[in-house]
Amino acid sequence: MEHGKIVRIRFRMHNAPVIAGTRIPTSAVYSHRTGSTTTEIIEDYPRLTEADVLQAIAWEETRRNERAAS
Repeated sequence: MEHGKIVRIRFRMHNAPVIAGTRIPTSAVYSHRTGSTTTEIIEDYPRLTEADVLQAIAWEETRRNERAAS
């Protein structure tokens, strides 16, 4: 399994960005970041590593900042 990698696979999860090797959307991890620690997020999504969580949050922040700028 690749840790900390974000992928988009056509026809899977409506082409939403997910953490590689899972069907967990980056947006789901991002929404948990408020009020939750990385450890708590991993408890909710036990297949994830700390690298997965941090990468998903960073990816979503970048994506949302780019949308806001345009």
